[in-house]
Amino acid sequence: MQENYKKTFTITNNQLDKNDHLTLGAILDLIQEVSGNHADTLNCGFDDLIKRRLIWVVVRHHIEFKNHLHVGKFVEIETYPLKRRFVEYPREVKMYDNGQLFLVCNTTWVVVDLDNFNFKSEDLHGDDVTRESYFDKRFSKLPRKNKDELQFSKTAKVEYSTLDHNGHMNNSRYLTWFLDIFREERDPKNFQIEYLKQCFLDENVDLYVSDEKDTKELYGFNGDELKFYCRAEY
Repeated sequence: MQENYKKTFTITNNQLDKNDHLTLGAILDLIQEVSGNHADTLNCGFDDLIKRRLIWVVVRHHIEFKNHLHVGKFVEIETYPLKRRFVEYPREVKMYDNGQLFLVCNTTWVVVDLDNFNFKSEDLHGDDVTRESYFDKRFSKLPRKNKDELQFSKTAKVEYSTLDHNGHMNNSRYLTWFLDIFREERDPKNFQIEYLKQCFLDENVDLYVSDEKDTKELYGFNGDELKFYCRAEY
């Protein structure tokens, strides 16, 4: 198995904010792209799994930022799977600008059976994976606030243009909501997002926030059902 996968991506203007820094949404798009590319080489990509009525679903991203996000025209990205944990398939992604590491992401994926929506546990990456995590700890779910501890911001509708090939809102679009609400111009020190339920076309998602000086949190509810929540520390 090719445990390590590297690819160089060209950064375009629509991936940058008004200060020419790489946006959080663009970062998640790149993480998903390189992870999917690697899965294709391991014969467990989207096209391979959908034949069996299976899909990859990401449940968590934890990102640590090592340098500023004012990157050059080309970004080299490295990714590798970690050892499977029952139904969880952890993977890490590193991004380099001109050879300098500027972020590391620990991300957790599951495989979902489209016929019964159960998680599947299979030897897709190879259970003999030997790569060690960059981090010295295992990431768990963020502490969750109750709705009465948060402030209502606005209601957002899931539009057709936000859907991905799994038929739900693309994961990077949650970060568009985050950026539009907080309008934070500082680069974060770390960021984590928990994906709990998929957001589907025409659903209304009520967005609630916790806004402190150096910690920003966004929660998305459909009625009383929590769809996702995330936190950035600055």
